[in-house]
Amino acid sequence: MKIDSMITPSGLILCAGILAAVAGVLAAIGGFWSAARRSDADALLRTKTEEISTLNRKLDEFVTGGKSFCYFIPLIFKGDTSCSLRIIYQGDCPLYDLYADITDVVKLNQLVQQDMLASTPTHDFSSAGVSLRIGTISSTTPAPEHSFPLTSDYYAFSITFLSRNSRFHEYLAIAKVNQEWVPALRVSKDSDILIEQIHPEFPIGKLPWN
Repeated sequence: MKIDSMITPSGLILCAGILAAVAGVLAAIGGFWSAARRSDADALLRTKTEEISTLNRKLDEFVTGGKSFCYFIPLIFKGDTSCSLRIIYQGDCPLYDLYADITDVVKLNQLVQQDMLASTPTHDFSSAGVSLRIGTISSTTPAPEHSFPLTSDYYAFSITFLSRNSRFHEYLAIAKVNQEWVPALRVSKDSDILIEQIHPEFPIGKLPWN
């Protein structure tokens, strides 16, 4: 097609149509490209937002203790005349400045009964409890122990763990059945039971949380 043949009203209309079509295609391509870039940017923004949210959650758990907790288990070997309470830690976040307030429930009940029968009650039951400073504990911390002599066939303890970033409670009992010591324990935080372990031969009637 010769150029001069296009310089006519119909030729000019044709050229204008071609240019409009090309412009439309270019605009569409530009629109698609812009949308794709916006989509990539939005996806990147969502990813970064999720990463920041995850980091904030981990930081919050690190400060509050998250779902971490610990509890005592009794260690008694054949022929032992004492019991060692060893701490078991579970979780991903440290527990800072941990204390354990251990109350001997059996001894406390005895002291209460004696105090009620005394002519001048003292209301002093401090000998039934002990407070242990454990310190900061995590998965890499050596497990500290607390020992007491075995002079009876049954022991029950109410233990409150208090740290800078958490608080939880444990009931722990051991009973001598057929010359063997069997344990039972329950750990809770607020109204949630975190763990419960009862030896099959433990006398149910002596569970300290019943």
